[in-house]
Amino acid sequence: MMADDGLVDDVGVRLARLATTLTAQGALRSNTWREALLAVPRHVFLPRFYRKKPGTFDYEPVIREPIGDRAWLDLVYSDETWVTQVDGKDDLWSDHPRALSGRGTCSSTMPSLVVGMLESLDLSDDHTVLEVGTGTGYSTALLCRRLGPDRVVSVEVDRTLSQRAEVALAQLGFAPTLVVGDGALEFPDRAPYDRIIGSCSFTHVPYRWVEQTRPGGLIEVILTGSITGGPRVILEVKDDKMAAGMLDAQMLGFMVSRPQIQPPPPPGIIPKRDPSHERISDIDPSIFDDDRFQFLLQSRIPGLTYSGLFHPPDHDALFRTHDPERWAYVYIDDDDRLRVQESDSGAPSWTIIEDTARTWDRLGRPGLNAFRLTVASHQQTLTIPGEDTRWQVFF
Repeated sequence: MMADDGLVDDVGVRLARLATTLTAQGALRSNTWREALLAVPRHVFLPRFYRKKPGTFDYEPVIREPIGDRAWLDLVYSDETWVTQVDGKDDLWSDHPRALSGRGTCSSTMPSLVVGMLESLDLSDDHTVLEVGTGTGYSTALLCRRLGPDRVVSVEVDRTLSQRAEVALAQLGFAPTLVVGDGALEFPDRAPYDRIIGSCSFTHVPYRWVEQTRPGGLIEVILTGSITGGPRVILEVKDDKMAAGMLDAQMLGFMVSRPQIQPPPPPGIIPKRDPSHERISDIDPSIFDDDRFQFLLQSRIPGLTYSGLFHPPDHDALFRTHDPERWAYVYIDDDDRLRVQESDSGAPSWTIIEDTARTWDRLGRPGLNAFRLTVASHQQTLTIPGEDTRWQVFF
């Protein structure tokens, strides 16, 4: 069923063009998902959205009526992510939406990423899927078209977003099971599932997902953290209720699950430099510019943040966590050496940073796709098959 019959021809042309683009990119790989993509009009889920101003956190509303059907459809059917909510506010849906500044809290993700993740689920016709993060409902609709609505459960933490997605899905004749709640929790009524997919990113894999997935089933999620985004991982659930899978090489910036959005560390006293408490560290400062290393750091030290050090004219940085007693002050001296002053109390953050850097260097700075994530009931670990490296993932 195609909503808004007056746009059928224009939408069909744009959907076909989008399918061609995604196929050329390698995101769309099967006739099954091509048929689903061509049958689900994205504009039903994007009557309004925000366009981000480059290099800022400012969002300006884009609405169909002022810019006209063609311009609006060109944007909707491009391979772009469009934000539909900022800081949990629903101003976009008011009579006179205004520009906003802040953090995007809901979006319709770029179709290449949505379809690529769905392709990687390796679905069969009889599978059941738990989707975490309904959002606009667009990916939910693709799943409904592929499997049938009775095999799709979608969870959204924001009741208003869930209700809006329900209306859009109904326009296309889809009525999946929609749940309002924290997607990291359990939903036993329909478990076990054959597949669980995160349509938003998580700092770790909730173990309850493993408990709710059939042995041999898959969990697909994009990881994130306090410093940067992270890679996608597809985990296979084992008979012993553990799950494991290799990380992807590519780093992705993905909408973060709202209950997992981490506030910045509380204000603290910036320590004064005390040469008597400093030591020289042999870490190459440029390593902190590498987003792969940033991901490894945030996986090992929960809530770690820092700035400066390698961005002139600042040649120093304060590393902090949510523990005010856990910090490290670091600067580059006149001889281009790294000097470190670390808090006397609290867990030794810099020691972990040095261990991560030295180990990664010893291994030849491998890509993230060299790492295997294992999820058990009591811990999550990153390992490199064939190596003795074993890092616990904290969250």
